Amino acid sequence: MIFQTTHIKAIRKIPPGWYTDIDLDTPPNPIFKGSIIDGAAALGSTRELPEFEVENYVKNIEPKALKVILVVAKYPGNLDKERQIEIELSKA
Repeated sequence: MIFQTTHIKAIRKIPPGWYTDIDLDTPPNPIFKGSIIDGAAALGSTRELPEFEVENYVKNIEPKALKVILVVAKYPGNLDKERQIEIELSKA
């Protein structure tokens, strides 16, 4: 997940079996990465995704998540091909 003008205060509900990494070397645009090795750590729904508590990095500029990139290494029907799903985020 790629953020813009954001300070991440907390991350909650990281699913069991996930490996996570956060890149803070690009302030104010942190990047959060999560991955699994074992299929048992896969999620059943989006309700199981981590929750982020964020605040403004720059006064008067709203923090926001810009994009999520999902990479599925193996999926039904084609176990040898990697599939990448890129989701642009917008606030409703």
